Amino acid sequence: MEELQGYRGLPLEILRKAGVKVGDMVRVQKDDYIVEGLLMPRIELGDPNHLVIKLANGYNVGIKVSSQTKVEKIFVEEKPSTATVEFKVE
Repeated sequence: MEELQGYRGLPLEILRKAGVKVGDMVRVQKDDYIVEGLLMPRIELGDPNHLVIKLANGYNVGIKVSSQTKVEKIFVEEKPSTATVEFKVE
C-alpha cells in the first residue's frame, strides 16, 4: 500500500511536508478548529481536496484543505516486531 494512498494535489503536498503517512495519528488545524485522529487512505471518488481522518469515536471526517491548513504528526503506532520461533516435532 502506498504511504499516502489516494491523496494528490495540495493535500499530498501538505502531508509530505508534515512527514506523515496513512495510519499516523495527526493533528489538523484549519481556521478556528483542530481535529485529531488517524490519517486514513482516500478513495479515488469525490473531491480530491479533502483529508480523511478517523476520530477516536470511530467516525470518519473529511477536512477540506487550503493553503493555511496545518498538519502535524502526533503519534506513530509501532508495528510489533516479528520473531522466528523454531520448534521440533518428535
